[in-house]
Amino acid sequence: MHEFCDGCSCQYKSRHCLGHLRKSLDELGYDHLIRNFFETSHAKGPPDAAGGLIKNQTDLAIIRGTATIQNAHDLFEFAKSSFSIPKSSNCKRRLFKYTENIIRNFRMLYKPIPGIRSVHQVVVDDDRLLIRSLSCYTCNNCLGGNINECENTNIIGTFSPIPIVPEIGTVDDDQNDDTDIEVPIYELVSNSTIFAVLCDDDEFDYYLLKAQTESY
Repeated sequence: MHEFCDGCSCQYKSRHCLGHLRKSLDELGYDHLIRNFFETSHAKGPPDAAGGLIKNQTDLAIIRGTATIQNAHDLFEFAKSSFSIPKSSNCKRRLFKYTENIIRNFRMLYKPIPGIRSVHQVVVDDDRLLIRSLSCYTCNNCLGGNINECENTNIIGTFSPIPIVPEIGTVDDDQNDDTDIEVPIYELVSNSTIFAVLCDDDEFDYYLLKAQTESY
C-alpha cells in the first residue's frame, strides 16, 4: 500500500506515529507499506482534498435528506455506496474499509528519532522502518514495492534503517487496553492548554493553570 499524507511534523511525522506504523502491516494485511510525506504543511495538500470531498458530500447528503449518517459505520456505508466508482478516468476504483474495533495493546510511546522532520519516505520492512529523504515513483521496482531494487539510488540515495525504541514505562505487548499508560506531562501540554494541578490547600482541591509557551 502506498500512502500520501501531509508533512505536518507534529501530527503525522511524530516519533509515535512512525512507531505505530511498524505494527500496521499485521493490522492492515498488506505485504508492503510505503508512506510518503508532502511538504511541511497542514490541510493544504492532495490528501486533504480527498478527505474534504467526502466531508462536503456527506454534509450535502444530510442537508438534502438523502442519507442518515449518525456514526462511523453510517459514514463508511455512505462512502462505499457513493464513491467506490469514481468519475475520474485516472482512477479505476476506490476501496473503503470499516474496522469495528482497533486493538492497541502494544507500546504506545517511543523515544525521539534524530532528523525526523527531514524524512519524506518511510517503508515498513520486516518489522523495521527504512527512511530516505526523497521518494521514487519513476521506476517500476519502487511502484511494485521492490524498494531494494530502486533504479534511481544514484539520484535520490538509498534507504537507512531507523531505530524505534519504546520509552520506559509504556504499555507492554502482553498488557490489555485497560492498563494505564504513563504519558509525560510535556506530551500532553502545549501553548494555551488549560490543565488542573492537584494541591494541598485548605480552601481549594486544585488550581487551574494555562500554559503560556510550548513544551520542550
